[in-house]
Amino acid sequence: MENNRPSWVQDLFDEERSFWQNEYPQKTTEEKAKYWSGGLFRSMREQEESNLNPYAIYSENWLKETLKVEPNFLELLPHIYNIWGGMFDAGKVDRIIKKLLTNLK
Repeated sequence: MENNRPSWVQDLFDEERSFWQNEYPQKTTEEKAKYWSGGLFRSMREQEESNLNPYAIYSENWLKETLKVEPNFLELLPHIYNIWGGMFDAGKVDRIIKKLLTNLK
């Protein structure tokens, strides 16, 4: 066991590692966009339903971690926005991400 984790926790870490190393790279651009659009949409919707800013999910740390696992994330954004179908303001997300990118450099 790594870091004295219970075996069931280690299993979750192993499954996630396997997903990012083996499954995710095999996905098409459209499948990757669907993967990201679903998670981001749910997170934004949950924020909104809690009377919080749905765009607050985007942070420097989030972007840094996202770009580690998907270096082409920015190229996926138009596909993600298309899947959302106008449910959230794509322009606002773009502006937030551009500002975050500037801060990361």
